[in-house]
Amino acid sequence: IQKTHVTKESIFKENVFGDYDITKITFPNVKKGSVIELSYKVDIGRLDVFSIQKQIPIKNFRFVVQNVQSWMEFKQNPNFPLQLIEEEQDKKKLVVYTGKDIPAIEAAPYVNNMNNYKGKIYIKYKNEKEDEKWGQLTNSFNRAYWFGRQLESKPFFKSDIKNLIKDRTDSLAMAKDIYDFVKNRMVYNNRYGLRTYDLKEVYKTKNGDKADINMLLTIILRWAGFEANPMVIGCKHKGEVLFAEIRSFNATVAALQLDDEFYLLDASERFGNFGQIPVDLMNGYGLIIRDDGTSISFPTETKVHSVSRSSISAVLDVTTNAISGTSKSQLTNYLAWEYRAAAKEEDTENIAEVLEAGYDLLTIKNFTEKDLKDIQKPVVITYDFTYEDAIEDINGDLYVAPFLFLGKTENEFKEEKRLYPIDMEYPYVENYSINFEIPEGYKVLSLPKGKKVSFDNEMAALSYICSASNTNIQVGLTVKINYSLIPAEFYGGLQSLFAEYVEITKSKIVLTKT
Repeated sequence: IQKTHVTKESIFKENVFGDYDITKITFPNVKKGSVIELSYKVDIGRLDVFSIQKQIPIKNFRFVVQNVQSWMEFKQNPNFPLQLIEEEQDKKKLVVYTGKDIPAIEAAPYVNNMNNYKGKIYIKYKNEKEDEKWGQLTNSFNRAYWFGRQLESKPFFKSDIKNLIKDRTDSLAMAKDIYDFVKNRMVYNNRYGLRTYDLKEVYKTKNGDKADINMLLTIILRWAGFEANPMVIGCKHKGEVLFAEIRSFNATVAALQLDDEFYLLDASERFGNFGQIPVDLMNGYGLIIRDDGTSISFPTETKVHSVSRSSISAVLDVTTNAISGTSKSQLTNYLAWEYRAAAKEEDTENIAEVLEAGYDLLTIKNFTEKDLKDIQKPVVITYDFTYEDAIEDINGDLYVAPFLFLGKTENEFKEEKRLYPIDMEYPYVENYSINFEIPEGYKVLSLPKGKKVSFDNEMAALSYICSASNTNIQVGLTVKINYSLIPAEFYGGLQSLFAEYVEITKSKIVLTKT
């Protein structure tokens, strides 16, 4: 066996930004079959999490903790536990975990945060009941000057709100008025924020982060007589909330309860609507902090579908093999939010060019948008189009794709096996209704067969129909995803559903001469 030691010249640091550095090591003479041995020391005040999995597989793993304290409890990541063995030790203050053949962490599409599913060992406090931990956390929030104490402020906003709601008798309408007032008054500084330190100053300056704006919304709703409380959330890029710790959270929204229904509100978001929070905050469960010292673990995901509905009228030109027509699309909820956010950066002409760039041989004219600024309404998009070479002539028969330049030509779910839940972000419905005029002198030779696909009690569903009369062909498709997060065990059903979608998109309507 030939051993090669790493010299100091092979170790160097690289500054990423600010105070963050990366230490890099160059291993000399590494070949296929080489064994790399690496040990390092981390000098920090407290190490409470250790990542087991890396980007490469690990043949043998050994985790040793010396000077173990009585308060320490060792836990694995519950989302992705690995086969580790705790070795018995003679010494009470020594803990050793070993493992073999630990797989590499593999990136996958539609994952909220890969770090949620990485093998880890956490070092946490033990001998505490879980309910007691969350109760203590709730009390910490309520006692904090930068949180619960701020909601005890005198109503410095009283004169403005009194005039706003004086003629309102409908509770929901009144709550929406207050939400719109805060949203229109405040300027969001694009920072999340968990804490706020002076709500009166925030109200005066009309500027703040999520905590500032949504704590302000909460205190105004409370003053108006509503059951409103702050809700703390850990965003997707921070990771899933696993433990009752303040640092698990990084954003604050408002939770409004009317009768038995809860509304999650974020008045900092320009394109959000009443009852919507950003997709990045739809991350497992948040914690509603009530002023009586209790708390509610509440889901952040929405159950309301976002809908994309497109209606197309198309005419086939057999002399040029082009198809021309008009398209009208309507976007609701989060699809409308995302479109509005994208449209603010582009003018109408640029958006049409982006659509054209996505499809070869497509020309778009008369592109219009409706209700872009009225966020309470769906976004409506209309345009005229010409799609060149959209008709394939084979021995005098005409072959046409049922969805023209739309639909889905590739299945994103290509993995044979899925390890992680599939994050669809929000429930949605994709609906197409397309009407083709049959050219004079032609009739239908064959149509793609209709299909209905669903799995696990309508977790997701697809419905497709294609029918014809003497003069027209009608194509209809509805794809419905009913959950934001789909467990990995249902991956096969979702994969099959989208495979059907691709097959339908690639199918052909065939016309022949009369």
